[in-house]
Amino acid sequence: MSDMFEMNIDKLKQLSLRSEKGQPKRQAQNDENIKQELHRRTLLKFAMLCRKLNVDPLHPKSIHVALLLFSKIKDKKRLLGGFLSHPCCKSVKQIHVDWRALDEGEMDLNDVFCAMSDWMLILNYLNPAIDAQFADALSRESVILRLRTSWKVGGLELVYPATIERMMTVFAYMAPHKLSATKMVERLLVGEGESCRDLEFRCLRMTNNFMDVSVDEDESLLNMLQIIPCMITRQNFFADMKAVLTREEKMSAAQASVPKKTRLQMRYVTKESANNTHSEYQESFDTWLGQQKFTVTMSRHLQLLLYFIHVQVDKIPKDSYAVHFTDNMLSRMQDVKVQSIDANAVITVIKSLRVYHHNVNDLLDFRSTCLSGFNQYTRNNLSLAQILQLYVCSFQHASIIQQCWKSIVPVWTHTTATAVQNFTSTRKFDYKPVIDSVVQCQVQDAL
Repeated sequence: MSDMFEMNIDKLKQLSLRSEKGQPKRQAQNDENIKQELHRRTLLKFAMLCRKLNVDPLHPKSIHVALLLFSKIKDKKRLLGGFLSHPCCKSVKQIHVDWRALDEGEMDLNDVFCAMSDWMLILNYLNPAIDAQFADALSRESVILRLRTSWKVGGLELVYPATIERMMTVFAYMAPHKLSATKMVERLLVGEGESCRDLEFRCLRMTNNFMDVSVDEDESLLNMLQIIPCMITRQNFFADMKAVLTREEKMSAAQASVPKKTRLQMRYVTKESANNTHSEYQESFDTWLGQQKFTVTMSRHLQLLLYFIHVQVDKIPKDSYAVHFTDNMLSRMQDVKVQSIDANAVITVIKSLRVYHHNVNDLLDFRSTCLSGFNQYTRNNLSLAQILQLYVCSFQHASIIQQCWKSIVPVWTHTTATAVQNFTSTRKFDYKPVIDSVVQCQVQDAL
């Protein structure tokens, strides 16, 4: 009996030791999961901020634009104008910021993306990108000279050498408004892993010395345009952002496909049963695609776009979209009659319009006449891209218009339906800029 008791004690000790060994591993895994989730949420918040500003979150300069628009510089339009005319922006597509979103009374964008941890994570994707010749020239500019002097006053140069790259990075981290420049610099240096005594006090001395100089608005704006355009976005930002956006789209699609719980009524059950009897065969985008002769190398985005063009109420001339396709692609397309439009395929194309790129005729009239059924809060929180999406929804076939509309904004009242019908009866669908924008967004996805 005693031997049996001792054996059980030994087994319990072994199990306890195994549990203690496994606990740190589980804790580390939990910590990593939490870190990844916080990272994902920050990127989602940044994407939401970009959408409200009519900026593509996957644009190579999206972080730069957000930083400039939420910097301590007052004249944001002049600042952004100087940035977009900088040589660094010559090779990328232009940005059309929705200034309405920044006006007082429209919405408080600081509630969307404002925490210090948000800016720390997103600014970590920016790196200085200058050659030796330009670095030498920049090092003689007054803003860098002041930064290096303040760095020495703070007693930071012994642990953190005042390289031109570090000074540029420090300047960028100090830029966001409504955030403590001292805390931003401190957290930047803590993240580098180097140890330094009295780091908070040293950073405070450094920032106080740097800011304790009379600098006018013009000089501050020039300083921003000397440094921020010389930062580039790390490539892993685009991979991370694409992963987050893809997951968001999948979750939205899954939620949309879940039927709402409603009270069961026999007349609807009978009607649905009768419909199923007459239409066992359901047409879909994949059905249409199976009747085409496209090559396997043709992207699904382009296939969806051709389907979208094919199912429009008014036929779209071939020369309006031929520029986006090769002759081989268009020659393989078969003229297949679609009896039942796949709304999900059309919605996928409409939702790919992440930003408003091109001037669309009558969009202002659409906004003023067709959104009257929304309350003030919903109207104010619609981005330009969402307004464009609703505009495209309005010109879809009557069998899918409501489903398309409610996939963007879940509000479809008699007032809205009447306004949309009156609008589309007197206007023509401005399809060319819409198709161009769809392709532009898809090309950006592929980069």
